[in-house]
Amino acid sequence: MNKSLQMLLKKIYDDNCMPASDVVRLVESRTGDHRDFYPLAALVEANYLGFTGGQPKDDDQFRNSYLAQTFQCYRLGRGTQSYMNVTVFDRPDNDEVYFYIGPKAVEFFESRRSDTKKLLASACLSFFAAVTVAIIAYWLRKMGGV
Repeated sequence: MNKSLQMLLKKIYDDNCMPASDVVRLVESRTGDHRDFYPLAALVEANYLGFTGGQPKDDDQFRNSYLAQTFQCYRLGRGTQSYMNVTVFDRPDNDEVYFYIGPKAVEFFESRRSDTKKLLASACLSFFAAVTVAIIAYWLRKMGGV
């Protein structure tokens, strides 16, 4: 996972959920079209993120393309937007569409946190061992005249 996707995932993880309009603005624009959103669609498909907006059918072989095109519609702004074969309707009674943290992202961040704790514990133990060895070596030199 590249750094920009990790940062986006971390922001949603920290906030628990984010409006789709905010998320699509945070996605790096390289091509200026729906292809920018394939990594975001992959995060949704892999259960790192959940999405409360329209979803393609489970048996749709073009799920990623549909999601990427949907996200491009949200990038186009408020109101009814159409892009390729997707139309997003924005009615006044619609609630905001959100991205929320998925189970795989929780697992990802918890394992990173666990790895960080293990690394910190290992560093502390190594430091303690080094100080202990240095003190014992100093004491042996002083006592034995080595």
